[in-house]
Amino acid sequence: FLFNHFIVSYNDCMAFFYFCYTFHFMQALNLVVLAYDRMVAIMFPLQYQTIVTKRSLFSLIASVWFICIISALIAVGFLTRLSFCESVIINSYFCDHGQIYRLACNDNNPSDIVGYFFTFLVLWVPLPFILCSYICIGYALVKVATGQERRKAFKTCIAHLSLVAIYFVPMLITFTIGANIHPNARIINLSLSS
Repeated sequence: FLFNHFIVSYNDCMAFFYFCYTFHFMQALNLVVLAYDRMVAIMFPLQYQTIVTKRSLFSLIASVWFICIISALIAVGFLTRLSFCESVIINSYFCDHGQIYRLACNDNNPSDIVGYFFTFLVLWVPLPFILCSYICIGYALVKVATGQERRKAFKTCIAHLSLVAIYFVPMLITFTIGANIHPNARIINLSLSS
């Protein structure tokens, strides 16, 4: 569109999916790591330096990267198994998984199962962990003696909570409405969470 080129090749679309999936997975799991960091910092302030070491952070971040890269490769790998019997023209400005998935004419049950699994992995695994960590933080803040200390601890969490809301609210709306949402509205909604 910027270069008056309105066709996206299949390989470019698959590369786009790979990077999109990788970064969506990574963002969700990085929010979990940040929630863990905030929980340790507020609940165990004196032991923070011994619990959160460079080695533990490196292994945590490396495992997040590994999980995200492998998960995205699997998701895109299942998309490449689809066959297209009819037109492969997508009536959208964006290469979207749902629209390509609907164009397939062969058995797409494996892709369907992988899609549900990764929705679960990206949405329903990180969100409860983040919510539980903030419940623990809230419980720890109730035990803090002064209001000033509570406010100071809460201020450190506001930025992370806003990121969690910005990421998860559009995704929850998109995946709750599901098939009833217009494809372009789905794309815009998921773009808001990026």
